[in-house]
Amino acid sequence: MLLQTPRDGRLTGFGLKNGVVYQFVENEHGSSELDMIASGENNEYFAFRDRATFSHVMGLPKANDAEPQQYLVMAVRPASTLPAGQSPIPGGRLVQRTIGDLAPFDKDLLILQLRQEDRPMRFYLQVGEMPPR
Repeated sequence: MLLQTPRDGRLTGFGLKNGVVYQFVENEHGSSELDMIASGENNEYFAFRDRATFSHVMGLPKANDAEPQQYLVMAVRPASTLPAGQSPIPGGRLVQRTIGDLAPFDKDLLILQLRQEDRPMRFYLQVGEMPPR
């Protein structure tokens, strides 16, 4: 998942699934949601990830080795009817929920936009090859 907040302040993200690029755009009346949840591993955790259209998991730092591993789960899925602030993973803690729209997006247009916004990257084998600032 690639996420960014453009100048108009709406969260925008892109994902690739089965060869199709999708765009998520924040919209308070949207039909999808991006949930960020802190959770440990359990059966509900895996079931939630399986039901999500897109998901990504990052391990969170542990205070010590005896502490159980916690994860930050980010998932885009159809909007739910859960009360505000309630985690869709039992025992998890909802960190953030963003409502929006998820729709296929033209990958060629995305590449064109990225090429216009980002400076080209240059790679050098040695420091002496770098141009002066």
